[in-house]
Amino acid sequence: MKTCKSIFLSVCLLLTSFPAHLVQAGTFVATDDHTSALSVPLKGDLYIAGGKVVLENPVQGDVVTAGGSIIINTDVKQDLLAAGGSLIVNGRVEDDVRAAAGDITMFSSVGGDLIVFGGRVHITGNAVVEGDLVAAGGNIVLDGTVKGDVRVGGGEVLFNGTVLGNSVFKAGEKLDLNGTIQGNTTFSSEDVSIGPAASFGGDVEYWTQNGSLDFPPGVVAGEVLFNPDLKPEIRLPPDLKIRKWHAARFLGVWFFFGLLTGALSIFVFSFLPKRWYTLAVGSLRDGFWGNLGVGFLYFVLTPIIAFIFMATVIGIPLGLFILFLFLFSLVFSKVVSAIVLARWLERRRFGQWGKAALFFLSLLLFAALKCLTLIPVLGWLVVLVLVCAVYGSILNAAWAANRDTI
Repeated sequence: MKTCKSIFLSVCLLLTSFPAHLVQAGTFVATDDHTSALSVPLKGDLYIAGGKVVLENPVQGDVVTAGGSIIINTDVKQDLLAAGGSLIVNGRVEDDVRAAAGDITMFSSVGGDLIVFGGRVHITGNAVVEGDLVAAGGNIVLDGTVKGDVRVGGGEVLFNGTVLGNSVFKAGEKLDLNGTIQGNTTFSSEDVSIGPAASFGGDVEYWTQNGSLDFPPGVVAGEVLFNPDLKPEIRLPPDLKIRKWHAARFLGVWFFFGLLTGALSIFVFSFLPKRWYTLAVGSLRDGFWGNLGVGFLYFVLTPIIAFIFMATVIGIPLGLFILFLFLFSLVFSKVVSAIVLARWLERRRFGQWGKAALFFLSLLLFAALKCLTLIPVLGWLVVLVLVCAVYGSILNAAWAANRDTI
């Protein structure tokens, strides 16, 4: 049941952004302007969402609500689940309250547990929580009474109320304790202040930035212990080494299969006519920067040309074909570049290498290009320059061959 309510609460958050409408099927209500309950008490559950939600009539079941501003002025006989910009509860909730909002104020009592998360949380002096309290937020003020245990975490925490159970307070910047705690207390904060009305009925275990505190006589009924282990620390996860090992293993497997794919692709591309590689190498040797410019224009203009063709019905097949060839050349760019660069190195040595030597040299260059892609910015730039230069040399070679044929 609670899972279904949580799912509905998420849906309600989306409903607040919809155009104004009113859908009322039993106890379902949604609008983006102003929402209030029916004019008669509701016997079942109420699911309600809107830009502003105001409940004035008692609800015998649960209330699940979301909105920019939520005001509960009536009694809720079961659970209250709320999420929004602000939440004010003036009526008694007989069961649990679970709420998340930017600003939360509790003026009335809660028959069960109170679990709240917000930028500002205020449990006023009139509020009585029969169960436990769990609160987290930027600024938390606890003036009411909690009959169960308390766990509070926030940037600044002010406690002036009464807790019948045990308490845990964790404040990042400031913690003011000026209330009564009958059970054991654990707290930690950079700055802690013990007020004149503070009273601790059990043991106290604590940590502060300034070291040990001087508790007035009779304030603590049990033992007092300064525990350095309560100091908040940025701890690395204990399984960090394991995760690093998994990451390294994943990277190794990815690199291995990349090499395997590259080796297979190089083997297939090696069956292309040697004349094309020879012409590309000659063009690359004659003008590196010119080829670089042509290759750069190829990668920039080709997809644009493909989409221009696809803008017309007649040109769609041709545009798709151009786009397919472009994607194909993009996928195998490092393979083609490695083969051409290997042939270029062969030409630089003024010798004829065997097919096996060219294959392994191409594979080595492919691995080098793949490693360079792991280096941000600089590595990507080097690979981009080499790939553009190689593709420019291929295009220039193809243009020269066709021109000579014509």
